[in-house]
Amino acid sequence: MGYQEQLFSLRQSGIKYSIEPMRCLAAKLGHPESGLSFVHIAGTNGKGSVAAMCSAIAEAAGLKTGLYTSPHLVSYRERFQINGRPIPEQRLDRYMAFFESQGWPGTFFEISTALALLYFRDEQTDLVIWETGMGGRFDATNIVTPRVSVLTSIALDHTHVLGHTVEAIAAEKAEIIKPRVPVVASCRDPEALGVIRRKASESGCELRIITAGELDEFQSPLLGDHQRWNTAAAVAAMRAAIPGLEAEVIQRGLSEVSWPGRAQWLDTTPRLLLDGAHNPEAVEAIAPTAAACFGGRKFQLVFGVALDKDLAAMAKTLRRIPGIESVILVPLPHERSTPVEVLKHFFPEGKTAASWPEVWEKVRAAGLPALVTGSLFLVAEVLRYFEDPVANIDAGELWKIR
Repeated sequence: MGYQEQLFSLRQSGIKYSIEPMRCLAAKLGHPESGLSFVHIAGTNGKGSVAAMCSAIAEAAGLKTGLYTSPHLVSYRERFQINGRPIPEQRLDRYMAFFESQGWPGTFFEISTALALLYFRDEQTDLVIWETGMGGRFDATNIVTPRVSVLTSIALDHTHVLGHTVEAIAAEKAEIIKPRVPVVASCRDPEALGVIRRKASESGCELRIITAGELDEFQSPLLGDHQRWNTAAAVAAMRAAIPGLEAEVIQRGLSEVSWPGRAQWLDTTPRLLLDGAHNPEAVEAIAPTAAACFGGRKFQLVFGVALDKDLAAMAKTLRRIPGIESVILVPLPHERSTPVEVLKHFFPEGKTAASWPEVWEKVRAAGLPALVTGSLFLVAEVLRYFEDPVANIDAGELWKIR
């Protein structure tokens, strides 16, 4: 079994509801987080897009910039980037061999986070854009004290872990707020904002809440009205992290942003619009974007979703998008996939397929463009099928695919 297979097998051990094991692991490694500077980002939706924009702006400012995100789409290497380029394969293997020699001392995400810290420390990065995995309070990334904490959109998701109300979820995510560290918040839910305001006040933090009046200072590099909020959050965060940051630098950085799997067109025949919207709020965001992208023309909907999602709410929103000619339901390439038999209850007219290659045959036969959504696992499978970028091209070019 190879290193990555060994590491991925650790996912079966589940989640630890404590930050202490990660602190102990960091201590054993000599605290690689010390001496690094971070922009820490949490939220239900949008945190990956904000992270990508922050990274591009920091790089445009001349900083050697680390980016740690999850999940990956095509290659595990995508999670660890410096100046937009994934970690080299040989370098990754070196860290993997080290963790194997230590008996794999943590969960999958703890070791991944520790690996990121070692890589960014060894490469002496100037700034690390640091995305939480899930939640905040007990997330392995929460051992750092950043230059700025960022809270993006907060909504119901992962309720079995984070809580069954928006307030409970916001409380978990707001735990990335550290004493006297500036906070940027772009969420619009009043209950979530109330939680963030209280936590920031208790922690003596300056709080910047993004408002609608700030959305058009810079044009969003990504499709969708919701990305205007993410762009404004990224700009505010980087202005807090890099004093004196000039508008020209921000604009230059934003012009270089590409974030695969989020309202991403693939120039196949017929064309595919990919979006990893995986909860009701995310689907609410992609629905008007898809309607605008297809411009009233007929299209196909390809849908697959994980078991723990609010399928009824997602299906209700998707069915409202004008122009859907047909629906294809497909299981995810993941053990947590919702069976297509369950999906049929919400899309009784839907055709079913066993895998993406079978879906693609149906899409091509119909000859209409398609929206592929419901999960990043599904989007990743599509990208691997068409692009296989890490295997076939320079890995740095993965992030230029639009």
